[in-house]
This record gives sequence, structure tokens and C-alpha cells, in this order.
Amino acid sequence: MDSTYDVRIYKTDVYRGARTTTYKVRWAVGKKRFKNPFKTAALAESFRSDLVAAARKGEAFRLGDGLPVSLARSNSDLGWYDFACAFVDMKWPRAAATTRRTHAEAMTAVTVAMLADKRGKPDDKLIRKALSRWGFNTAQRQSNCPEEVQTALRWVKNHTHNVSALREPELLRSVLDALALRLDGVPGAPSVVSRRRKILITAMGYAVELGLLECNPIPALKWTPPKTSHVIDRRRVANPVQARTLLNSVREQRRSGPRLVAFFGCLYYAALRPEEAVSLAKHNLSLPQKDGGSCTSNEPNRTRARRGRTAATTATTDSSSNVPGERPGRCPAHPNSPRCCTNTSRSSARLRMGGSSEASATKGSCRSPPSCGRGSVRGWTCSRRR
Repeated sequence: MDSTYDVRIYKTDVYRGARTTTYKVRWAVGKKRFKNPFKTAALAESFRSDLVAAARKGEAFRLGDGLPVSLARSNSDLGWYDFACAFVDMKWPRAAATTRRTHAEAMTAVTVAMLADKRGKPDDKLIRKALSRWGFNTAQRQSNCPEEVQTALRWVKNHTHNVSALREPELLRSVLDALALRLDGVPGAPSVVSRRRKILITAMGYAVELGLLECNPIPALKWTPPKTSHVIDRRRVANPVQARTLLNSVREQRRSGPRLVAFFGCLYYAALRPEEAVSLAKHNLSLPQKDGGSCTSNEPNRTRARRGRTAATTATTDSSSNVPGERPGRCPAHPNSPRCCTNTSRSSARLRMGGSSEASATKGSCRSPPSCGRGSVRGWTCSRRR
């Protein structure tokens, strides 16, 4: 909305009628005149004082409604729960199933920290369940949820701070501190805290777009997030000998063994995601007789979340996935790796798997299993027990 600094504030006009007296505050912004009636002189004088104070501070006045920018912003304030739902709805169409769940978890943690009053508060577990499964699930929010969930969501809506309250450093610091703790009070994993903090920063940027905040208050706050470690703990990563032993044990599984060997071989040696290994087909491969080969992965099959609209069978294509449509790559042969298919670069393999990043693309074992669900998990679990 356009604004101007051409403001004139007039004397309060008093109209004495037969039954009541009306006090009208009159002012002009640019060439347009405005007036606001009040029942008492005190209310009229208070509103006029706000206008005079804004003009003395040099604030701009909006041409549409004649209000100063600061007063118009305070009038358009929004409760945190309503804003969080709007933020989730904005992100929902283009987010993958896992990202939707991550947004719901982060917004649930922030909303619990934004509660302004504990009077009549429902059970904490019920509040978190209501927020994560229904409140911050765009597809399920309007569905038939239990009565206790509806009651909990109404209470949360009426007992959370407004978005503008995050301008206060004390409240903002308490919210960030809450994101850094688990439910049992133990500090959370640095990667989880960092991910939730990034979501909150994105939400604050959305609040700035809506005019609820002047700027994002998080960068100006002196709060140190936990440091995220990118070092791989080799005690938790299978070494090449252990990997080959497990793959040989998987091969001994009845019926599905040979296909699961190709599946888990792609995951370990080629650093493929499970959904990429499932969608790998022969037409994605370029298989020369010698040296290495190359392949491209497109339209990976995503394993969807279990609850809400994202509930579906395993290995279904999700068009809202954040994975690019095609990920080409070329990997040379490695003498110590089994014959499997790959489509990722060496750097991504080292960062994500901690194992050998080089693999050969050969014609053997290129057929993937039908899904990456219970069958593959059962086969891998049985092999580890041997």
C-alpha cells in the first residue's frame, strides 16, 4: 500500500446529539481526509495522541486507510497458531512427504514454546498429537478429528502469543532454547536443532512478507546454535569386509536374495537412496564391456509418510519430491567393489555413506526389487543376525 509523509492532524470535533455525544478525530493524509468517531473524549484523545506521536517520529502514513505504518501493522497482527497453519499450507503443495512431517514437528515445538497461558491447558501429549497430526496437516485439518483434538486445537489457538511478540528478545530466545531440547530435557542432536531453526527462520521471512514483522528478528539475536558435526563415526559404518559379508548373507535368502543383493549393493557402494535404487531400470544404464558405466535416475519412487494425506503404499511416485528429475553420473570401476549400478558422484558417496564411492556399472544385478519396504528390511535384519 502507498504511503506519504504529507500529514495534517486537526482538532477533535465534538458532536452533541439528542441522546449521545460523539467525538471525531479528524486528519488528512495527502489530499484525502479521514475521521474516526469515539464514544468518549478520552478514547478520542488517546487515538489522536497516537497519530501525533507517529507524525513527530517521522513515520509514513498509508494513503488507503490514513493510518501510520506502525499502527496499521499492529492492527493486522495474527496469532501464532493461525500464522503457523498458514505457513504450513503455503509449503504443503511443493513439499515432499518427509518435509511435511519435518515442518509439522518444528512448528509443533515452536507452538508449545509460544503458549502464553497454562490455565485450562490440556495434556501435553494430547497437544503435540493434535498439532502434528491434525493442526499442521493441511489435508487432515478439516477432516473429522476426535472431539478432544478439536478442543485442544481451540485452546492452543486462544492461548498463544501473537507473531509480533517475537520482536521481544526474551520470548524469541526461549523459543530457540526450546527447539534445542528434547522432550526429556536433554539437548537434542545438533542436526535436528539446525533443521528446526532453519524452518523457523523461513517462517519469520514469511511473516515479513505478510507485514506481521518489520524484519526477521533471529539474525540480530545473540544466540549460539549447537555446532553440527560432519565427521563420520567409522564405528557406525560397515567396513568393506563387513559389507561384503552382509551382502553374501543376503544372497542366501530364498527367492528375493539375488535381487536384494543388487538393491543393498547400490545403497552401500553407489550411495543411492532407497527410492533411487528401486526405480533403477535397464534403460537408465549405459553399460560398456570394459571400465565403468553411467546411469541416470529419474522419477524416484518415494516411501510416503504413514499418517494423514501422505499415507499410501510403499514405492509410489511422489511428484512433490525435492529430488531432481534426473541425476546423471559416471563412476569408474573399483577393484574391491562388487558389481552393482551407480548414479552418484564420488563426493556425495563419501559424505552420505562413508564407504567406497567408486563402483562399476555392469550388466549383472541391474534389476531392482519391487519395493524398499518390509521385504528388504526383513532380509537385511535376518542377514545381520547370522
